[in-house]
Amino acid sequence: QSPVRGYKSSVWQYFGFPIKKDIDGNRVTEKTKTLCKLCYAVIPYTTSNTTNMNHHLQRHHKNVTAREKTSLPKGQLTMKQALTPTLASSSPRAKQITRLIGEFIADYMSPFNIVENRKFIQMFKVLELKFKMPCRGHFSEKVIPDIYYETKQSVKECLKNADCVALTTDSWTSRATQSYITITAQVINEKWESKSFVLQTRELSESHTGVNIAHVLRNALSEWELTKPHTTIACVTDNASNMDIAVRESGLHPHIKCLL
Repeated sequence: QSPVRGYKSSVWQYFGFPIKKDIDGNRVTEKTKTLCKLCYAVIPYTTSNTTNMNHHLQRHHKNVTAREKTSLPKGQLTMKQALTPTLASSSPRAKQITRLIGEFIADYMSPFNIVENRKFIQMFKVLELKFKMPCRGHFSEKVIPDIYYETKQSVKECLKNADCVALTTDSWTSRATQSYITITAQVINEKWESKSFVLQTRELSESHTGVNIAHVLRNALSEWELTKPHTTIACVTDNASNMDIAVRESGLHPHIKCLL
């Protein structure tokens, strides 16, 4: 006998309850066992527990998932979904996927709420059914900061191993009339590869005097550990007099000014 309403798992399309007769000849449904409709095997059953039936299908009828009903009620899991455990967030596979999503967000400067986008989540369900998308707070508070720290350490190591470092500085103003100063670094590494890094962009809330800009430059040198005595640190700037003072106050040499 097929189960009545209340038995919602898709596994019941392959199982029913056996019928037997009592001493009076009445038909009685035996609900301590289930009968496989595919091979008529009898499977032990306890209320609301479909584990034994799922295991039977996995072991003896691996092709049944291809014959699942496509008209399951909304929100009801398919057989494949029901039998697929979620990846633990601490598993190597989940960490790998989460890390790559973080790198995607960083590389394309995507908003954190992209991980809440329905199609974005659906795409990863197709690529890895067992993966559960972390919330955007996990990316903003954990994943991206970790990527930033690791990248920063890698850049520091590259600058540390360089014999010469060329810094460039530029002051600019946003559309909101906020002033900023950006510092970049260029080196040639031990493989003779040219590398360029944007080290930082800092708000310049005070007046653009040479002394104030020098304070920003000195902080950058300290933060990025550009203090090795045997490293030549050149600085390229425009011809403004305040930049001339800033570079001199920061102890950078040589100072290369714009030719134009």
